[in-house]
Amino acid sequence: MSDHIQIGAAAPRAQYVASGAQSAFTYPFPIFKPADLEVWLDAVLQSGGYSVSGAGISSGGTVIFTAPPANGVVVTLRRRLIIARTSDLQNDEVIRAKVINDEFDIQTAALQQVADDLALTVRRAPTSSSTADLTLPEPEAGRYLAWNAAGTGLANGTADLETALPAIETAAGHAATAIAKAAEAAASAAQAAAAAASVGNPLHRGQNLADLADTAAARVNLGAAAAAHTHAAAEVADLTAVARDVVGAMIVAAGGSYDDAAGTIALPAAAGAALLDRLAFLEANLAVTVLRDQIDSGWSVLKMVDGVADEFEDQTGIDTAASTNETYDSSGDYYHAPSFTGAIPQGTGAPLGNLTNGGGLAAAFDGVGAQTYAASANISTSVGGLGNVIGKDFGNVVAIYRIVATASTTYPFLAVSGSVAYQVEYSSDNSTWSVAAGGATGGAAGEVLDVSFASQSARYWRLNISGNGSNGVGVAELVFYGVVVDAMTLVSIAFTAEAVPTDARLVVLHQPVDSVTLDTDLIAETSRDGGTTWTAAALANEGAFDASTAILAGTADLSAQPAGTAMKWRLKTLNTTEQRIHGVWMQWR
Repeated sequence: MSDHIQIGAAAPRAQYVASGAQSAFTYPFPIFKPADLEVWLDAVLQSGGYSVSGAGISSGGTVIFTAPPANGVVVTLRRRLIIARTSDLQNDEVIRAKVINDEFDIQTAALQQVADDLALTVRRAPTSSSTADLTLPEPEAGRYLAWNAAGTGLANGTADLETALPAIETAAGHAATAIAKAAEAAASAAQAAAAAASVGNPLHRGQNLADLADTAAARVNLGAAAAAHTHAAAEVADLTAVARDVVGAMIVAAGGSYDDAAGTIALPAAAGAALLDRLAFLEANLAVTVLRDQIDSGWSVLKMVDGVADEFEDQTGIDTAASTNETYDSSGDYYHAPSFTGAIPQGTGAPLGNLTNGGGLAAAFDGVGAQTYAASANISTSVGGLGNVIGKDFGNVVAIYRIVATASTTYPFLAVSGSVAYQVEYSSDNSTWSVAAGGATGGAAGEVLDVSFASQSARYWRLNISGNGSNGVGVAELVFYGVVVDAMTLVSIAFTAEAVPTDARLVVLHQPVDSVTLDTDLIAETSRDGGTTWTAAALANEGAFDASTAILAGTADLSAQPAGTAMKWRLKTLNTTEQRIHGVWMQWR
């Protein structure tokens, strides 16, 4: 990566027409420091009321106004350098490439500035062969500027401008009248010729449309449908209806539909889907651009038209009362769940093993320790020796240091009296197993087997119990203890929509430290009633944001939620997976 600004071919000036709501305006050319950028509103150079980000970045940056410029105001952003050289390269000293590059960058930027100024001046065309002198005469109050009598240069007019204007306006009026009469005559001639040559053509029938007061008859002459369009105002109904008839016919021909009475048009399914896909693609790119700009510029919550972006520069955009286990990393500007040491929640991971009779494998992880043998996880005819197993696939590597197993209330682990051998085992592939601990139990009903051992890290864990080849083996409850990641719920504050939205789109900057299954280990939801009702968005990985962070996107249909305009997003990280959330963008419509 270059350690100096790259001066591209972009002109050092950008202009926008303000909407009255937009606060952020980009400049697509580099500046060396914020003071290098001039900000104009119409013809007024601004001295404050805005901030400049992106100085020193080759692709440019953004101007953020404290208050959005008024609707229709022209916003001009241009680079203005003080053209001077204050540096000096010394004899017999090491001249570094960066120093030379910086000098050339400033000179190139200065040349672009001069070229842009020159483009705004009065010039002859490149193909002009004139040698006339374009030097301006000295100003004279009230005089206008004109070519001299010989056409060789510019001179001040001999008459006062106020005196000359009425004569100019009169001449212009005569010219306009002459042009209008000529156009009228040409139109009449063309109409007559067309009528003579096109007998039977509905556009050229005897009823001249320009003179026809009966709009229904005019529609018949045009070949248009009946004027039954209740969606249009009376004074423009005819014109609107004709236009919609034409567009509607084109849509129907392409496989869509057109409701003439309602004035509604539906795109063909394929075209509509393609259009929505394209819009989603553009929205995702806009979200990534906004979030990247926020990260580069150190902004936090950025409110937009029907949307909001938060890159977690601080915690102002988070509803801490509604969030749980959210841990904010101020150095990395991200949220993650904390780690804890203790019993892993029984709902974490997928049960495995061959104790599938009775209550099935799930019975050993339902939080109920006092269960009969029939309700426990059991195998009615045991495997002789070790091989009667029950455990968990945690989905990710976890560090386990203890297990607590409980026998049923009616039988010991093995359904005969006497000691029972066991092993606590772990594996990285659910095939090759290692032993973390082992021993023998007393063989009593309701016995609690509590085994601690040196912490081991693996994805698969199980309790392996020895059987006699005939009587059953059962486990009422099995709890694993380890150092694991807690679940996190991260909820935004409410943002007010101008109208009740029907759907919301989320883009999340997500760093999966562990292997993460979207919509299972990470749930993204939105609400339009302030967080009372939530709808999940199906997330998809849209590519890499950087080397460790992915761009996730999804849309939620809010139409079934109670009507409301208090917009919120919510993220849940589950199943002891370490995940980091670096930013969220939400747009609604």
